Amino acid sequence: MKSILSILVALTLAACTSGLDRKIDGSTEKSFDTSLANMKKSAKAEDIARLDDALLVLAISNVSIGFEGGILGAMKKISGSKSPEQLADQLMSIIDGMTGREIIKAGQKRKKDEATKQLAKVETEIAKLTALREEYAGTRGILAPIRILEPALRFNSVGSQKMSVMTFTISNGSDIGLTYLYLRGTVTDAATGKALFSDDINYKLSAAPLLPGESKTLRLPNSAPGKWNAADIWDRENLAFNIAVVNAENLAGQKLAASFTQKDVERVALLEANKQALTQMLAE
Repeated sequence: MKSILSILVALTLAACTSGLDRKIDGSTEKSFDTSLANMKKSAKAEDIARLDDALLVLAISNVSIGFEGGILGAMKKISGSKSPEQLADQLMSIIDGMTGREIIKAGQKRKKDEATKQLAKVETEIAKLTALREEYAGTRGILAPIRILEPALRFNSVGSQKMSVMTFTISNGSDIGLTYLYLRGTVTDAATGKALFSDDINYKLSAAPLLPGESKTLRLPNSAPGKWNAADIWDRENLAFNIAVVNAENLAGQKLAASFTQKDVERVALLEANKQALTQMLAE
């Protein structure tokens, strides 16, 4: 009976210290590797995933190593470089003596603390750019009389070099003299309407300003690789080319409308995606 009781006690103790209930020995790198391996060996798959995630979070020495100093970029960077087993140097002193459950709890706390900080910054920037976008929408009407006529995109070969040539006419129907134009060109597939390439076309009227009622025809060659002469544009037929007036400067060098560029549009989209990811992170 005593033998049976001893065996039952031993099994009970083993069960209580299996999986996430085991502790990490961070005294040496070898003991760290062994204790982490033993912890994972007797843990469930979903627990291992939670443990690995927590270990990566705790291994981040400073979230400034990530994109914009945020937890999202830091996690992405460290996840793509090393596994938790390869981060012994960063983790040994931090999690020595901790159980798997304590590690997960610590990792979740740090992740939520950092996500809260980054989310606050993201929301502040979104609010700023949203206000700027609304201001731009309110002043954009002043650009309506400035028209782009007959935009065309053609392609030439100069030896092995491919060159695009865009031509268009600027018509200034406003009562303001113009010295600089901020334009946005877009190539689309005429059949599907899918945008193939879009880029800024900023033009300084250096020879003379474009006065009210005047028009000017421009011919702009471009040989920059991967842009207007990219293979998926060059080799297609039935392309549609459009140029939009984004902004302009008057004779005093002042912009006519509030500044809200395509980069700002892309920035808002990125921030909104980050906000969603951070909100989900906090809800986990």
